[in-house]
Amino acid sequence: LYILALDAINFCFWPCRNYPQENHINSLEYEHLAVALKKLAEIDDNNFTEDMSSYFFSPRRLAEMTEDSMRSSLEQHLAGHYLDNMKKRSELWREVGQVLLNHFDGSALKLIAQAGGSAPKLVELVFSHLPGFRDEVIESANRIVFLKRAQIFVGDINAALKLNLEGLDQLTTFADYRVPQILRHFDILEYSPTLGSAVDCGVEIEKDSCDEISIRAATVVGVEELVKVLNADDTLRNVGEPFNDVNVDWYL
Repeated sequence: LYILALDAINFCFWPCRNYPQENHINSLEYEHLAVALKKLAEIDDNNFTEDMSSYFFSPRRLAEMTEDSMRSSLEQHLAGHYLDNMKKRSELWREVGQVLLNHFDGSALKLIAQAGGSAPKLVELVFSHLPGFRDEVIESANRIVFLKRAQIFVGDINAALKLNLEGLDQLTTFADYRVPQILRHFDILEYSPTLGSAVDCGVEIEKDSCDEISIRAATVVGVEELVKVLNADDTLRNVGEPFNDVNVDWYL
């Protein structure tokens, strides 16, 4: 439940232009949110009860989450950082809670079990039941599907619970705005002069624009090619499990 709730709102970590305090640079990062949610989960652990519905991340509590209740619960654990998009994030939590209650008897484990040990099947289940995870766009009549957070959830839950899901190598890298930064730094991605200048000047790239779609798609292809190179390197054969798009994303 913690991982599902965290990955449902795993987006938009950058300096916020509308921070309540003037001239304050908000340095919120993913780890600040993850730690805040962890502290909420630990409060439940310290007040153990057989009644799961009283837990902060219980499907019933999530289904009833409001923008105000989310803000009041999180802000005390964010170490002074500001989390924006609270209205959207609370909507996503309500969706998670309602879907688990309506389709999986209020159990995140039943959602996972329905995948039958298949990573792609679990991505498909999250995609089909949770509209908030449907990361897709129509460009020139083409349907382009990235599924960033659905795949992050599957990668996270597989690692956290040691599920050993099959087909993990069929997932792509998580197409967000972090990985392309380092791929560009090492010349794996090359931007056009116009796009490069805009990014370097801090110009926000419009959501679902051709530029944003191109960066995300190129990131998927770039990591895919990097995985091939790593797995073909004889000096890395004894490092451990084979490289795939998920673990290479984590390395990057």
